[in-house]
Amino acid sequence: DYPSSNTLTYTLESDKPQKEEKKEKAIEKVAKGEKEESKKPTQKADNSSVIFCIDNSGSMDDSTKTAASIKIKYMSSKKKISRLEAVKLAIDTQINKMAKEAPNTKVGFVTFETEVCLLGDGFVSAIALAKKIYKDFDKIAERVEELSSTLMTKDIKASSSLLLGKLEELRPKNCTALGPGLVAAVTLAKNEPRGSRVIICTDGIANEGIGKIENGGRELEEGKAFYNKVGLYAKEHGVVVSVISLVSTECKLDLLSPIAELTGGDILRVDPMNLSKDFSSLIAEKIIANSVVVKVKLHKVMEFADIPEESLSADKYTYIQEIGSI
Repeated sequence: DYPSSNTLTYTLESDKPQKEEKKEKAIEKVAKGEKEESKKPTQKADNSSVIFCIDNSGSMDDSTKTAASIKIKYMSSKKKISRLEAVKLAIDTQINKMAKEAPNTKVGFVTFETEVCLLGDGFVSAIALAKKIYKDFDKIAERVEELSSTLMTKDIKASSSLLLGKLEELRPKNCTALGPGLVAAVTLAKNEPRGSRVIICTDGIANEGIGKIENGGRELEEGKAFYNKVGLYAKEHGVVVSVISLVSTECKLDLLSPIAELTGGDILRVDPMNLSKDFSSLIAEKIIANSVVVKVKLHKVMEFADIPEESLSADKYTYIQEIGSI
């Protein structure tokens, strides 16, 4: 029948005759005394990497009162925990967990305040990017590209103690070069296997280098274009970017959300005390495919409604949507 409205619902069912035919052949084999071949699916090892992009700017020193008097690693006070201390504790938990459960995973750090530092897997001394390139996307990417081969050489089984030592040394200070830090982290991840992740932990508004948005107006519009460009850059190279921001902060999640949406990542705003749990759920999500493209084809008597022309094929009967990683 010809459609009579713009919205149609179809239920797709599996091909039952084929299933029945397979079942009959299996029964026939058993009757003849033949053994049914059991095909166990081979599972590829997950060799993707994780880059933690850590905000250690001055605002990360702001504290949250704890429900009770406690004293745990990284905390300088028994009754409150700073944003950076919460992030450090959450990353510490994940590194120890990955060292046990996924020892072949490679993990690296990129930190940012006024200065962006590449710590990689901890086996080389921290490398600070020259501030003269902080307003140039391409120059930041080129510099990190030059350094990437030496920054991520060891798996978490070998690097965990060094990374935890680097984590302990982090102190909050200065401004927030979020944009340059993000470009550096994505570039580092793109040189790892496709499906590698960047997890950015931030609480503030970018106010240093490219992507600076604290003054609004034209700066805000340029910031939107920049963060969209980062998302497309990550998507092109199969990098999944997730953004974690802390509650009661000024972080502009609406500007950062396109990065997560374009790459198949997540965007979360969480309580500092629940950070370890949310980190764990992000890392536990397995990437099963990269550069995914979905195509929906219609019969020629039908047409798509409210779909931009650039998303349709030349004959207008195929809708094409790039999904990225899933």
